[in-house]
Amino acid sequence: MLEKNDEKAISDAFHLPVAQIYQCTEGFLAISDKTTNNLIMNEEFLIIEKEWLDENRFVPIITDLLRHTQPIIRYRLDDILIEKKTSGAFTELTTIEGREGDILYGRKDSVNIPIFADTIRQKMASSPMEFEDYRICQYDINNFSIQVFPELLDSSKLIAHLNQLFIQIDCDIPQWHWQTYEKKECHIKQRRIMSTMITRNK
Repeated sequence: MLEKNDEKAISDAFHLPVAQIYQCTEGFLAISDKTTNNLIMNEEFLIIEKEWLDENRFVPIITDLLRHTQPIIRYRLDDILIEKKTSGAFTELTTIEGREGDILYGRKDSVNIPIFADTIRQKMASSPMEFEDYRICQYDINNFSIQVFPELLDSSKLIAHLNQLFIQIDCDIPQWHWQTYEKKECHIKQRRIMSTMITRNK
């Protein structure tokens, strides 16, 4: 699913709303609603169980009612979905936040505290610094790499802004390691927030 700024850029360029489809190997999972333009899950043909991570976020577990040659029965995806609370018959999504494996973590009293990608996105969006793109990667607990385009004249302001998030959730202040921004090819999926941590001691 497109991030809001990317969706707006495409919508502004073509002067049309952007309709989206949520589809993967496991099937056709959701499509944009014509009225709200939010994704509506395909629960007419799928059983979608929800493994809740908090009051709004869940990991979907899919059972396809129509497949015969390659049955999909209680298949747990790695995606994190954010539900929009409505009175409708089908689940409506605010966004697809990312992969469960790319949850970032802060450290508090020897315990890893999950920080969801949308929390980082909101913090970057509220930054006092102006930039076009960024990439944040956690490669170890309390160690993050950060890339920003174009380069900032004073990176310390952005670091202080990000550290406010860790202070708010009462976690240790991490180490931030600046890297030169690596531009991705247009056909490669953009992942602005990701984790390469191998183990997480929860």
